[in-house]
Amino acid sequence: ISPDVLQDALYEVTKVTFNRVSVDGDTSTNDTCCILASGAAENQLIDWKSEDYDRIWEDIVKSKIQNQYGVLQKLEKNQQVVDSMKIFCQEVEPGDLHNREAHAAKIYFNELMGTTFSRGNEDILLNAALDYGYSIIRSYIAKLCVGYGLNCQLGIHHRSEYNRYNLVDDLIEPFRPFVDYYAYILLGDAKFFTGEHRHRLINMLNHVCVYNKKNMYLCNALEKYVENYAAILMGRTNELVFPDVKEYWGKDK
Repeated sequence: ISPDVLQDALYEVTKVTFNRVSVDGDTSTNDTCCILASGAAENQLIDWKSEDYDRIWEDIVKSKIQNQYGVLQKLEKNQQVVDSMKIFCQEVEPGDLHNREAHAAKIYFNELMGTTFSRGNEDILLNAALDYGYSIIRSYIAKLCVGYGLNCQLGIHHRSEYNRYNLVDDLIEPFRPFVDYYAYILLGDAKFFTGEHRHRLINMLNHVCVYNKKNMYLCNALEKYVENYAAILMGRTNELVFPDVKEYWGKDK
């Protein structure tokens, strides 16, 4: 890890931990906190700062919103909603400080499912399918991250100390609309979420999509995507390639 990044990390941590240690209400002036990194392991140098992660998160959010309004276009939904989402996409800044992702998601799900739809409502059948489909993609990305030597807890935007899959929850975002689209057409007018629905959602990994201008199975696209992110961290490339839902039709051939 570079000295600058290590110093910044130590400063951020001590602000809410070491510097709050007190004896009878007074901070001891004799206490010292330091951190050492020898580089003896000879691993890849970590020199990314928060601004670098913010730029990656900006691209991820833009890709997610683009795929969300891509789903609406494929399903021939209200064009005004699509236009509003395009504006939100253009307004995304590094780190998405103004939370354009949430604003876009609200009108997206309202248009896709109806204004009474709520992602937290367990009584809505589609929520069960979405949660199940997301978990399939999420677990597959987690497996790939471990395979490429990535620490799943070190996220790009998600930073919860209680979440061991912060990175996975960041990387999955552009793929969520794939699940939205397939779950929407899969359930149709179904009254129950059946075992057959579950089997078909698992088989999403074998569906054909287009990634980096090539036809491939969704599971292979996920691997290329994670490999791409690992390559960025290693300094081998500067661009993260995202999937495009417009070339996905919910089929395995």
